[in-house]
This record gives sequence, structure tokens and C-alpha cells, in this order.
Amino acid sequence: MQTTLSALLTAAILSSFVSAQCSTLANTPSGTNLLLGDDAVRTVGLGFSFPFAGSQYTTVSVCSNGYVWLGDVAATAFGGLGADYFDNEVDFRTLGPRIALCWDDWNPAGGGAVTFVGNGAQASIVWKSVPRFGNVAVQANMELVLQSTGTIFLRYGATMSTPVMTSIVGISGGQGAPASALDWSTVLPATINAGTGYETFLGNGFDLANSTIQLQPLTSAANSHSGAFASMSTCTTTSYPQLAGDPLPYGAGCPTQSISAPSAIYELFTPTGGANPTDLSLRSIQFTRAGNVYTTQQGPGLDTSYLVLGTAVPMSDEVMVRNLTAGPMGSFPFGSLAVTSFGASDNGYLDLQGNIASEFQPLVNDMLGVNGEGARIAPHWSDYDLSAAGAFYWSNNDPSFCMATWDGVPGYSQPGTSSTFQAKMFANGDIVFSYGSVSSLFDDVIAGISMGNNAVDPRPTDLSQAIVAAVVRNLGNLTLPLSHRALGRPSINTTFTLTATNVPPGGTLGLFVLSGVQANSPISPSAPGCTIYVGLDDTYVAVLNGTSTFEQPLAIPPVPAFVGVTIYTQAAVFAPANPFGVVSSNGLAWTIGL
Repeated sequence: MQTTLSALLTAAILSSFVSAQCSTLANTPSGTNLLLGDDAVRTVGLGFSFPFAGSQYTTVSVCSNGYVWLGDVAATAFGGLGADYFDNEVDFRTLGPRIALCWDDWNPAGGGAVTFVGNGAQASIVWKSVPRFGNVAVQANMELVLQSTGTIFLRYGATMSTPVMTSIVGISGGQGAPASALDWSTVLPATINAGTGYETFLGNGFDLANSTIQLQPLTSAANSHSGAFASMSTCTTTSYPQLAGDPLPYGAGCPTQSISAPSAIYELFTPTGGANPTDLSLRSIQFTRAGNVYTTQQGPGLDTSYLVLGTAVPMSDEVMVRNLTAGPMGSFPFGSLAVTSFGASDNGYLDLQGNIASEFQPLVNDMLGVNGEGARIAPHWSDYDLSAAGAFYWSNNDPSFCMATWDGVPGYSQPGTSSTFQAKMFANGDIVFSYGSVSSLFDDVIAGISMGNNAVDPRPTDLSQAIVAAVVRNLGNLTLPLSHRALGRPSINTTFTLTATNVPPGGTLGLFVLSGVQANSPISPSAPGCTIYVGLDDTYVAVLNGTSTFEQPLAIPPVPAFVGVTIYTQAAVFAPANPFGVVSSNGLAWTIGL
């Protein structure tokens, strides 16, 4: 696909154009439906560079609750406030730069749609007949228009309902912007300084229906704006591009997945009724590794360096944070795995294979991977809620270890409870669980390590006794096929990243192969189970240097003709895993859209 990609990139350079300002609010449809649910966020590419509060942005992140973040922001950002419905002035000023068309608790899952359309010179985001959560009679009909010049339009239809609770309308440079409250209906025309000006409406006080506010930047950096009421013509109706979907894997990588003697070391605590409450407070347990065999012994205690050298990673309730790297340590050996990045759940465990969600209920079958869950390290898996209190720290600046610490985390719906615990992973594969004060009033807890992947249940171990009477256990040998996935969706105007994981030991070069066609051909009899799933049209090469993962970002240009094109990709690695010296991944099909 090399020729096609080159042609499209050339077309992207020639595709920019300028059009007059216009509104799509009255059109049906008003743009591409972003398919936002309740309290949801989706990032889209603008197709131009938009200046705001001293920075330039090529993407915006649209939240269903009536505002737009400048740049790439996920719902889990800012400690879980990336999709916040609780409008308040403090967060509006102190979090990231954003524009609030009408920040309230809007719910597209209950009806209507949030749409997007861009033409290379302006972008329009519309809330059309979107009801307020729990009140379908109150509906948002409003539009935000952003232009490449930095001009902003806040447009409200005649059928824009009056929010029954508080709401916020305005712009904020975020990151500690100064307070700048105003009354839009009486202050305009006016100058809005520092990229920040907003009105907080009390219940039934909204008075902007059937009006349009224009904010014109006064400098190229758009640090200040002139504001005035304006009017807009209606854009010519057109067909809108399809929304980019999730990439679809097909086929299977090689070598064939296998596991021998999978096992675990764990303890299940059941505090309800006092049957077996957690007793790990102020203890430290070390799991010393020798190949796939782990031996328990007394650990060195809680490492408080996380308070100085660790990074506080935003978390809330039911969150799995991915791609926490091992840092200068490179990789962490766990049994036969070489882990270069971890997933961390707010609920007190680490995912080592990227296939475990944030699970609040600790179940032995899930710990063992009976339903396909992978390797897991769980210092104190239970139901926590970091949106209420506490913090999570990731430490990876020391070449000898990386470390996850849950600091002062409360149990879900257990106000006043607080647990502090950590898992420390060393370059030689040793693991240390260390505890401050830990508790649980009624939620079960599991602590331990597991190879997952349908491991055999060895029965629970009393971990407090395992410190003085060593437990020795082989967790098994796990062989995983090369796996190919992608980060994000293949949307025009954005960067889409191909990933490959489970690189076998000794891998030297990695490849991503791209094509416009599928294939299904065995590579060679000397590479059993390895199949070519794509045509050999274009390749990207990565030098691996002993890593178990590699990736390749792809900038998808703002070319309307690219929408609807399906690309097929596959990863391959040169490694001494078979006589042929090559392993291949599954295929991945992805169709480009908005």
C-alpha cells in the first residue's frame, strides 16, 4: 500500500481550503454521530491547527456533558474528571483548557446525538436534542464552531432548554486560570483576557437560547478574545463521513499459545462475619524467583520513596491504567514472561498481559484465569474507590526495580477506611508485597501472584505464615503468540498506533506490514503455526534491543477520500523461536473514518 499511502499524504497537503463561517445546527443530520454515551469522551482531529490560550491544538476531545477539551483527553484524565458531569468553577479553571458550550449533566444515551463535522477550515460540534440525565423534557440544542483563525462561536438554538440545575458557559485556559466570572447577556461586547471568561447559571437562569456568541482572538496566540453577539448562516447540507470503528483482529499469531503447570500463590480473605479478615497490616512478603519457581520469605518492608520519586497517576473508581513502563529496568521477568509495561487497577492489582479489566470483586477463578485472564500480581485486590480519596503512585526511575503503591485508598462505600500497600518488581524477577495499614470492612480481598491462563488451583496459602515457613511453588511456563493490536481508532486527522506484544526472547527486528488486501498463506513448514495474513505492500521496521513490545504511530491525514478505506496489518519478528527464524502475529483489519 506504499504507493496509495504516498498519494494520500500528497493529497492531504493539497486538501486544505477556506470556507465561510456557517452553522450545521439546523441540518439533519448535523454531522457525523460521535455515538457518545453518558459521561463519555471521544477525541477527534480538527483538520487544522487551532490556537487557544497560547497553544496550538490539532485535536479536541468532546465530552457528552456539553464541553470540549483542547487536545487529547480521556474520560479517565484528571483523576477521572475527563467526563465529569458535576459542573463547578474550580475545576473549570484548574484542570485542562476547555470550552464549555453548556456544561451540565447531558446524556446522549437517552436520546439525540452529539455530532462532528470539519472541512479543513472550521469544525462544528453539535448537541442535537440531547436530554439531561433523568429528565428527557430538558434538552440541549447547541453548537460549538471552531475556526482555523482561532475564532469561537457558541450557538444556541431556539429550542435550547433551560437547565434545571447549575450550568457553566464559557472558555478557560485551565491549569490554574484566574477567576473571570461574567454575565454574557449584559457584558458583551467585551474583551475576554487570559483565555478565560465564563458564566455560572443557577437553576432556571439560562438566558442564551436563540443566540450566538462570537469570540474573536486578539492575538495570534489567542490569549485574549473580543466577544460579541453574532449571527451565522446555515451550512449547505452534505454527506458526512462514517465514524471510525474499533480495529478487528483475525487469524492467530505464532508460536501456538501453550502453558505448562500453571499455578499461583494466593490467600483469600473474607472479612464478612469475621471468617478470615485481612491480617497483612505492617507485614512484608518477598517472592524470590528462580526461573518459574517462587519461594516466599520475609520482605524488607514498605519503600516510602514513592512519595518523593514516584509519579501520582490519576485514578478514580473502576479504572485500569495501561502502559505503565518498567522504565530503565527495561523488562520484568515473571516466570517465562518478559514484561515491559503493566496495567494497574484502582482495585489493588497489576495486569501483566494487557487482557484484564478493572474488576472490583476478587474471585479465585479470575485470579487463576479460568475465563482467560492472564498473569496477575495482586498485593491487596479488593473494591476500592480512588475518586473518594487516596492516590496511586508508579515508580520506574531506578534500573533495579519498578513499583506500584496504593496510598491511603478507601474501600468502596466505606468512608473512613484507608489502606496502603505496594508491589515492588525487581529486575531479577523477585517481587515484594509491603503493607502499611490495610483493612476491609466487608469486601473480600485476594493477595498473591498468578500465571493465570487457567492455572491449577493450589488452594490458598496463609501468607502471614509463609513469611516464616517458606512456600515453594512453580507457577508454570507460559508461551504466548506474537500479538498485534492498535491503540485508539483509525480516525482521520489523528495518530493511530500499531502495537505488537509477546516478542519472543532473542528478537532482533520487528516489522509491521500494511496492505489493502488480506491473505492466508503459511510462512514455511519450519515456522509451524505462522501465517501471512496481509499482502506485502508497505513495511515499517523497528530495532527491538531486547524489548518484548514495539509500536508504530501512523499519522492519518485529513483526506475525505481516505474515509471508508480498509487497511490490513500484521506484525512479524526475526527471532530464534523456530527453524525459520521468524514469528508472525494475527492480522488486524481497520477501516478509516472520522
